[in-house]
Amino acid sequence: ALSEKDDSKKIQYLTTAIELNPLNYIYLFRRGITYSSLENYSKAIEDLNGALKLNKNDETIFLSLSNIYQYTNNNSDLNNAYNAIKKALDLNPNNVVTYRIYSNILDKMDRRQEAIEMLNKAIEIDNNDDNTLNDKADLLRRLGDVENAYKCIYRAIEINPRKAYYFATFAEIYASKGEISEFYFNLNIAFSLKLKDEDLYSAKDIYEKFKNEERFLKLLARY
Repeated sequence: ALSEKDDSKKIQYLTTAIELNPLNYIYLFRRGITYSSLENYSKAIEDLNGALKLNKNDETIFLSLSNIYQYTNNNSDLNNAYNAIKKALDLNPNNVVTYRIYSNILDKMDRRQEAIEMLNKAIEIDNNDDNTLNDKADLLRRLGDVENAYKCIYRAIEINPRKAYYFATFAEIYASKGEISEFYFNLNIAFSLKLKDEDLYSAKDIYEKFKNEERFLKLLARY
């Protein structure tokens, strides 16, 4: 199952493995993750909760649950995501990824200052984690702290200059300051590095302003 690239077949093999050995939580965990990749979130949550019944000390299960709960489009599940990430943090208070997910959940709960605090804790653990720095830059932009947003995104790009969405974040910060030429310059770099559409979701407020501009539409058409 683990070497199978076809998710449907992988689920079949894992289901057989679970039938043969229902006490191995890894099989349930892996099937849950596979269901999640197929966007079958109800099945994914069911399997991950099943894995937790067999092992409540694996932070990875709680991390995965907290992520999946955020994608269900059910507001009540945001609280479930929050509870899961808290348990992951209790199990391991030194995981940068945990703090990033925790920050994202708090952001969605409109608790943005607390979200910043979580990112600051992640940076204390690893001040060279470029993903955390980008997250902080994006959040600071939305909070109106443009100057510190610049500092974070400069550092993220310095560490990893090949991440397309870092240049998108850079462009968004420029747009929020009204520096339109720099917005287009950095967005062009982002597209040239194969920016994905999902990388733009956190800045819908920015792109709404440009979506009907001829210059913006030409840039989209070019890529």
